[in-house]
Amino acid sequence: MNKKLLIAIIIFMSIVLLVGGFALYLKLTEKKEVSIYDQGLIWSYGSDDESSSDLASDYQSQSDIYNEGENNDGNGGAATSAAVKPEDPSNPLLEDFTIYDRSQAEVKAMSFKGKPTIIMFWASWCDICKSPMDMMEEIYKNYGKTVNIVMIDYTDNSRETVELAEKFISDGAYTFPYYFDKDGSAVKACNVTSMPTTYFVDRYCRVKSFKIGMIVEDDLKKGIQSIIE
Repeated sequence: MNKKLLIAIIIFMSIVLLVGGFALYLKLTEKKEVSIYDQGLIWSYGSDDESSSDLASDYQSQSDIYNEGENNDGNGGAATSAAVKPEDPSNPLLEDFTIYDRSQAEVKAMSFKGKPTIIMFWASWCDICKSPMDMMEEIYKNYGKTVNIVMIDYTDNSRETVELAEKFISDGAYTFPYYFDKDGSAVKACNVTSMPTTYFVDRYCRVKSFKIGMIVEDDLKKGIQSIIE
C-alpha cells in the first residue's frame, strides 16, 4: 500500500476516534433534566423554579366559571363560608368537571368552593393506592369538618366499574366521601396520567399544590398546610 495513503488513513481514523470520543464525553456529562412527572414530587404553584413555572403554564384553568354557583361541603351540606373569585394569578383555578356521588347524583367541582379541598384520584386496581387511601381515611377523621375530602374513582367501565370500586371501599372500611368519574371529564380536566394523583385546593378553588404518584404522610401534611389559611 502506498505509504502516503496509509498515513492519510491513520490520520483520518484518529480524527474519527477523537470526534467520537468527545461526543461520547458530552453525552455522559450532559445535565439531564428530570421532570416532576417522572419523580412524582410534590410541587407548589408560585414557586420560583423554572420547571415549575413551565408546568404551571401547561395547566389550563377556567376562572370565569367560579363567579356563580352554590357552595357545598362535599357531603350535601352548606359550606362554612362563601368563596369569592381569587385575585392571585400565581395559583390557577381548578378546572370545572362533573363527577357522581354514591347515589349517582351529579356533583360539580365548583361545588366544593368555600372550604379547602383535597382531591385524590384512585382506582381499585391501583396497588399503590391502598396506603394513601388509608392515610386519607385518617385525614378525613381528623380534618373532615374543615377540609373537603374528595376521593375520585376513575370508572372507565372496563378495567374499573362502580361495583369494583364499591367493593374496594367496603373491604377497606373507608368512611370518607367518594365519587365516580364515569366519563373521564375529571381525569381530563386535572391532566391525570397515573394513580394516585392528589390535588390540594384552597377555599377559593385555587390549586396550591399537587402530587403525582405515590404520596406519603409528609407530602399530605405539606399539602394540607398549603391550603389551610
